[in-house]
Amino acid sequence: MGNGCGIPYLLPVRCDRVACLGRQSVRLLEAWGNMHRCELVGAPRFDHLLMQPLRPAATAGRRSLLIATANRPAYTEAQWRRVAESLTDLGCALRRRPDWMPQWRVCRRLQSELSGLIGTPQAVVPPLRLALEQSHAVITTPSTLQLEAMLAGRPTAVLDYTNSPQYVQAAWTISAPDHLVPVLDDLALPSPARMLHQRVLLSDCLSCESPAAPRLAALVEAMAEAGAECRRLGVPLHIRWPILPRDVVGCEPVQNLRLAELFPGNDVLQCESRLRLQLSVLAARLEVAATRRTLRGTSLLRRAMCRLGGLRDDRGAAAR
Repeated sequence: MGNGCGIPYLLPVRCDRVACLGRQSVRLLEAWGNMHRCELVGAPRFDHLLMQPLRPAATAGRRSLLIATANRPAYTEAQWRRVAESLTDLGCALRRRPDWMPQWRVCRRLQSELSGLIGTPQAVVPPLRLALEQSHAVITTPSTLQLEAMLAGRPTAVLDYTNSPQYVQAAWTISAPDHLVPVLDDLALPSPARMLHQRVLLSDCLSCESPAAPRLAALVEAMAEAGAECRRLGVPLHIRWPILPRDVVGCEPVQNLRLAELFPGNDVLQCESRLRLQLSVLAARLEVAATRRTLRGTSLLRRAMCRLGGLRDDRGAAAR
């Protein structure tokens, strides 16, 4: 919301319906006073990643790192300086990392300013899908590219020195120079736990269980039919809510949860033999039973000693 001098953005929206990217944006917009206006749609332009998922990047050779900005990554001169500073720091860090091969896709304003880092801008920029397919990881300023890269299954970090609110969260965030080296290390070999966290964030921020284009088409058709019917009846416009089914409970459950990958140090979870697990459970039960018998015997002995001590006290008092 900047410095408070601009026009209130989405507070409330100036339309009858908002086609939201995911559950997170539905919650946010409704909290901003847009109840009964938000529909859970997704992003139709990402549907190609659902219908034709990207292949894993090549494993031979250096890792390819896609570095990108939004078309307009800043709105004030101070923000532009911070964005340029963050990209400069990243470029300097990559010069000391021969294991990474950067692909730069930055906005036009920054291309000349950062020409020493990114080289001469390409006359023909390859399609984003191709750039994502060739990349092993992605670092981007806050942008919808973040969601697209996460949907493509690439470990994705957000580069933001402006310290702005993160409406769309990421599994990795670079907000200071000290974050560059550890994040580059993580992106090179992302842990299954961090990738699971990215998938959970994605399912909350983007409705991507199925293609979004049919949902958007159904929303437009229903609104057009409602408008035509209200005009025919000569009554004020009324559109039912919600038009599209929505799950207000939470995120989609993560499929194929592999605990052995999330907890590599747990030997029990690493065991895939059913017989070995059964024998381990049996041995554990026997050990628990033996421990209970020991504790029960100790408890009986303690009570007996307490009673004996009480009798001795009583006899001593009687003798006195």
